[in-house]
Amino acid sequence: MPVKRGKLTQTRSAAPSYTWCTRTANRTTLCFRLCEPVEGLGECGRVAGHAHLGRTQLAIITQRQRAQEERH
Repeated sequence: MPVKRGKLTQTRSAAPSYTWCTRTANRTTLCFRLCEPVEGLGECGRVAGHAHLGRTQLAIITQRQRAQEERH
């Protein structure tokens, strides 16, 4: 015996956040990381994930700077 189901309702999903990549001319949700970020923003206007440095990267940079200062 088939199960009786309720009336299906339409749900609105969030609008996709596609933007055009100015380097590759593709519509995408992801960043191809090809542009040079300016103040944390890519050429397309989105926040450039490749502009942010993690704590490991920052630790490597500071250690290299300290080594340079000790050499001079």
